[in-house]
Amino acid sequence: MPWRFVRPDRVSVNRNLAANFLGTTWAALVQIAFIPLYIKYIGMEAYGLLATYASLQALLSLLDAGLTANLTREMARFKAGALQTNRARTLLRSVEFVFLGLGLAVFCAVSGGAPWLAGDWLKVEALPIPTVIQALCLMGGIIALRWFAGLYRGVITGLQHLVWLNAANAVFATVRGAGVVLVLQWISPTIEAFFLYQTGVTVVEVAVLFRKSWRLLPSPDRPSFSPVALRGIWRFSAGLTMISLLVMFMMQTDKLLLSKMLSLRDFGYYALAGSVAGSMNFLIGPVSGVAYPRLSELVARGDRPALSEAYHRFSQMVTLAIVPSALILALFPENLLMLWIQDAETVGAVAPLVTPLAIGFMLNGFMNTPYNLLLAHGRTKFIIKLYGVLVLLFLPAVYWGVSRYGAVAAAYAWVAINASCFIFAAPLVHKNLMPQGKWRWYRQDVALPAAAAFAGGFVVCLSTPRPVIHENWMNLLVVSSAFLIAFFAASFACPLGREMAARAWSLRSKMNIS
Repeated sequence: MPWRFVRPDRVSVNRNLAANFLGTTWAALVQIAFIPLYIKYIGMEAYGLLATYASLQALLSLLDAGLTANLTREMARFKAGALQTNRARTLLRSVEFVFLGLGLAVFCAVSGGAPWLAGDWLKVEALPIPTVIQALCLMGGIIALRWFAGLYRGVITGLQHLVWLNAANAVFATVRGAGVVLVLQWISPTIEAFFLYQTGVTVVEVAVLFRKSWRLLPSPDRPSFSPVALRGIWRFSAGLTMISLLVMFMMQTDKLLLSKMLSLRDFGYYALAGSVAGSMNFLIGPVSGVAYPRLSELVARGDRPALSEAYHRFSQMVTLAIVPSALILALFPENLLMLWIQDAETVGAVAPLVTPLAIGFMLNGFMNTPYNLLLAHGRTKFIIKLYGVLVLLFLPAVYWGVSRYGAVAAAYAWVAINASCFIFAAPLVHKNLMPQGKWRWYRQDVALPAAAAFAGGFVVCLSTPRPVIHENWMNLLVVSSAFLIAFFAASFACPLGREMAARAWSLRSKMNIS
């Protein structure tokens, strides 16, 4: 039976998927596009502080304790009629109080620890220590505010107003990225000005999301704090918190160690390479946001044939989304960076790091749909054990490698850990949850499209000259042609891609006839 998306409760899953792709892609493009200007105005060492901010935010997000994800689930239950309006409002107000206390604690902790971080942890060379301390204090305030923004995004996501949410995210991403460039250019090219502007934008963002969230839960009754409401969701939150903790260690351990072991400038280079390679996560998120609830629904219904078909199609979506981009980053890092950054020294330092990091993120992306399948079946223990083992291997590998070979060792450790997961963990997932689909997943969903894309990209790589800085049109031609060849090769190597091509051809024929 051909698989298709359904439209429960008048909400089009296809529309939400399209909104997720458009909103996430736009936010990613805005974020990436302005990085060269940030470096131009504030310098590479100050950019290293932005990487420190990202690591702190990821680390402190663990204090969320899974409440946002749990709140999303409860709002989805409310939309389905399983939760009364007053109970939903009470739960939201209760979580708000928890976040208020945690936010104040985070701000005080980061501000209080700023002198130690600036003087002892970060290896500051050119920036004045008082400037770094002030920037760290502002980081603490922004992190606390963005917690609330994430909380309200979880509410809106659970209520499935994804078109509005992605439009709002796109607007604020543009204001945050483009606006700060104007501030740096016309007012003050300093790291303090950067974070002051970000603080103001985040305050407005929280206010808008707060208003939207509560308007979606209308009631004449005033909500109040309820410990009982929090106790009802703590078990699920605890499991998610443990998973989040381990994922954070996987994603941030290299950056945290390198921020201590390298100079702030060199750490900035590694962070920049990580931002480039990690941009592939923006391509996975929209698919994952639709795949998880769909797989959960099919598991609950016990529809094994539909579950299998959906699982393989989502896996192919992820492959088509990330493989062409990953191979372009791995095979043409200098062309892409020269086109983007226009600085020979930065390109020379970052390009060798981008290749292994891109391969690692590609392998990590392949595991996204098996991960969602585990969550759909409620197999959190397996996920916790898996990530526990990976963290125990990753931490010493990064420390030992960086101590002897520098930052590039952390990048190759990232490749090794994700390759191990792909080789050893994926078969265990399929053995327990989808025994008939293992080789179909490896061969049809991943290997054939990836091999076809690599072959196409490698042919372009062999036939193009060495990249030269400021030859923008040539670099653009190389990158775009390689991407298109890799994408079409991958598309025709998997069933979903051929189906998409057939539908596009059919639509074109109908338009010509009409």
